[in-house]
Amino acid sequence: LEAGQVLASLSLDPEQSSQKQVFARLNLLLAAARNESQRNGALNPRLQVDQDALNVLAAQLVEREGNQPVRLEVVAARDSDSLDPIAVTVRAKGLAPS
Repeated sequence: LEAGQVLASLSLDPEQSSQKQVFARLNLLLAAARNESQRNGALNPRLQVDQDALNVLAAQLVEREGNQPVRLEVVAARDSDSLDPIAVTVRAKGLAPS
């Protein structure tokens, strides 16, 4: 896998704003990224994600305003060709700054 490669993406609709809904969508997104990394031949399909950053993003998604969907993506943070877990970041496109 290469740094910057999008492993999975999904849309979070405006009505999906409860904490439970946001975390369910984030979990689905990370599961899809794990599956994609396996399809791409990753030696270790485990993902390494900054849990604090993920919690901050989740809080922003719960508190967001507006009626536009947000595009969530899991992106490889660095090249991965070893047995180490795949370092990823989760980014949100279309999330208005607070």
